Amino acid sequence: MAVLVVGFDSAWAAGNAGAIVGAVRDDDGSLRGLGRPTVADFAEASKRIVGWQTREAPAATVAMIDQPTVEGRGQVCTLNT
Repeated sequence: MAVLVVGFDSAWAAGNAGAIVGAVRDDDGSLRGLGRPTVADFAEASKRIVGWQTREAPAATVAMIDQPTVEGRGQVCTLNT
C-alpha cells in the first residue's frame, strides 16, 4: 500500500511562505522523493498535496505540519512539558 508522506513548514506567520516536500513510501517499503523542497504558503501547499495525491494515487496520506498556535496579538503559544 503506497503512502504519500508530506512535510510542510508554514513559516509561522500570516503572509510568510514556508516550504513543502513530499515522498512516496512504495509497497516494497522504499521511499521515492517527489522533488526538492519548494517555497509554499498554505494555498500552494494544498495544491501540491492534491496534485501528488492525484498523480500517485496513494492508499493514504500523512501530512506533518510545523505550525504553532498563534494568538490574536501575534504571540506564539507553546506547551511546556
